[in-house]
Amino acid sequence: MNHTLKWIMLLFWLCGLPLQAAINQNVDMSPIVKVDMRQHGYHLGDMIEQKVQIQHSATQVLDSKSLPLPGPVTPWLDLKAIKVTPAKTMTVIELRWQIFATVETAQELPMPAFSVNMIGQPAVTVKVPSLTLFQSPVFGHSVNQIVRKPSRPPLMYALTQWQWLTIACLIVSAFAAVTALWLRDRIPGLPFRPGPLLRVKRKMLRADSSADEAALKMVYQALCECAGQTLHNTNINRLFERASYLLVLQPQISEFVVSYSRQAFGYRPIDGQQSADYSSKNPAEMLEQLRTWLPKAVLLERIARNTSRK
Repeated sequence: MNHTLKWIMLLFWLCGLPLQAAINQNVDMSPIVKVDMRQHGYHLGDMIEQKVQIQHSATQVLDSKSLPLPGPVTPWLDLKAIKVTPAKTMTVIELRWQIFATVETAQELPMPAFSVNMIGQPAVTVKVPSLTLFQSPVFGHSVNQIVRKPSRPPLMYALTQWQWLTIACLIVSAFAAVTALWLRDRIPGLPFRPGPLLRVKRKMLRADSSADEAALKMVYQALCECAGQTLHNTNINRLFERASYLLVLQPQISEFVVSYSRQAFGYRPIDGQQSADYSSKNPAEMLEQLRTWLPKAVLLERIARNTSRK
């Protein structure tokens, strides 16, 4: 009986050896992290010296590519330098941080946590825990209550300057465009160097409609200006020689010149031209016929003057 019990105990011991080896292996291969850092007495611009010790197995090595990169980490903290000291079963990481912010009262601030990778047998990820530090204000806290002024609005000088410059450029561009159109006589209500007929039409629009004789006189003077001399029934062809664009309206214009010259100067028609067309008419009838052909004459004059300038 005792002999059998010994064999059973030996068998259990032999079966437990692999399990014990596995347990020992897991314990040995789980890295142990220790972080050392002074946690008090920091101000704006101070350096923080942080030391991380990672205890690992001999088959594991720190992956340098997994280390945090120097530079800004948070809005108030920068990583200035990092140094790694490897060993067989211990890797030391020395980090140097700098504070770029201040506080009004002493505050507890968390340091950033990060992770590094261990490559080898087995490959694991080691998490470096976050520690806290206590930062003090640069100046002592005032006992009296501080009433802070509201923040000043941002300066708008540059924006206002560009707005005025843009408006000025738009005004200059618009003026240049209007001037170019005016010089090319492309603005209907604002002609460039209007002719005699257009000027008299404008005067008629502004004048009293009851002044028939004055309107007839202005049109007659405009026709004389186009001809370059005083017109009457003997030299009316002079008008169409100098202003050939009025040839399409020759009957109406000739009738007007003859009728007006007879009334104003007492000229009589020559070669028996006492016809119905050239008979004497009162100013109202002449003005009524004038309004039918004068707009066409003004348009022909404007087209002819534009063509002559090209």
